[in-house]
Amino acid sequence: MRDLCHEVIATLKDVFGEHVVGYVIDEVVDAPYPSAKFRFELYGYFPMIFEYERGYFGFSIDFSQLVSISLRIERSSELKREGAMLELVESLRDAVLLRIPDKYLDSIGVRDGRER
Repeated sequence: MRDLCHEVIATLKDVFGEHVVGYVIDEVVDAPYPSAKFRFELYGYFPMIFEYERGYFGFSIDFSQLVSISLRIERSSELKREGAMLELVESLRDAVLLRIPDKYLDSIGVRDGRER
């Protein structure tokens, strides 16, 4: 499970660069049911969570324990395809950018998810 967390973190760094910070691995369990959870922040705007449990994983915007917005949930078997992790994180980028005001993105030098 720790390897999965590190793979996701490496892909997040590749896609978001300096706009992803504050990785905190909260939970890694290998038995009896594999699960993992870590937190991070995107664009200095959204607190995010990655969770994996019993073959499913996803990302969510986590405003509190009571309020979160699920952005992407997949079956882990879909990750085995070459380039699947990169596609997943790029689709996360697109979903997150739709939820951040353009004025804020302009102020940090980002347009369409890329540095200007």
